[in-house]
Amino acid sequence: METAEDKNKRLYKLIYDAFNNEIAIQRHLMEKYLKVQGFVPFKILQFSSLFLKPSFFYSLFLRIFCGCCFLLHLFLGVLLFILYPLRLIEVGKRTKNLIITSNPYKVIVREAITQLKLQPTDFIDASISNLLFLVRKTHLINFLFFFFGFTKYLIRNAKNPFLFLLQYTDLLRLYLVSAYIIDNPNIAVITEDHYQRFPFIVSNLRCSNFIIVQHGYIDDSIHFPSKFGRIDNLFIRDIQFLECFDNYYDVISYKILVRNMTSFFSKMDYKDSCFLASSSPHIDSEIKFVEYLKK
Repeated sequence: METAEDKNKRLYKLIYDAFNNEIAIQRHLMEKYLKVQGFVPFKILQFSSLFLKPSFFYSLFLRIFCGCCFLLHLFLGVLLFILYPLRLIEVGKRTKNLIITSNPYKVIVREAITQLKLQPTDFIDASISNLLFLVRKTHLINFLFFFFGFTKYLIRNAKNPFLFLLQYTDLLRLYLVSAYIIDNPNIAVITEDHYQRFPFIVSNLRCSNFIIVQHGYIDDSIHFPSKFGRIDNLFIRDIQFLECFDNYYDVISYKILVRNMTSFFSKMDYKDSCFLASSSPHIDSEIKFVEYLKK
């Protein structure tokens, strides 16, 4: 029988591999678009050209940010350890399915749920506040031990632990999502992420129905060090993208996402419009373009 320590070790590796893949995405973008020597691959900093040139202040900012992420999660671990017996409230009596997405994509995620003829009320946002009440209380006290164990595992295995420590922004949420799915393999999980940390982890865990909804173009030229798992239901915008997903995942079933855009285009006259499909490495250039166009 698998012990709690064995389960933690499996989770260490799973989250470590997710972080490693995330760093691979950033390196890919750096090599494809930025080509700056000494640039630290960190997703948040791609949104401004201010951070494209390494400097003393750039390096100092990263290290302060890294330390804050580490200390924040250490504090959260201690807090959960102390307060976990007081947590008495549960979110409903039934097990909930999870939605892992951000606000701009909730509409298309809900449309996919409806298209699958699932009950929207059976799904709940996988926010930290919701997950804290969904998972078993023992997981809250275990997070402190998991935090130290994972940090030790990371330092032993990573060539550059600093890059992995920068990814700690999502560590608690990743832990809670993973623990909840492991305890409830019968749930469905839906996300609009394509190949970031959350879909990697969910695709490699056992849940009854893992659903991905395409929200943009797919770059299928990224080399990931760790293999993705399976997608039970994939919603794509066009059949041309199926091959892109097949390069990364084991796709069990796919559908074309049906959307009603009538209401969007009927609100006002879009005859003279320019639509931009934004990508983070180019946002500064896109802003300049829009400013020029408006003149």
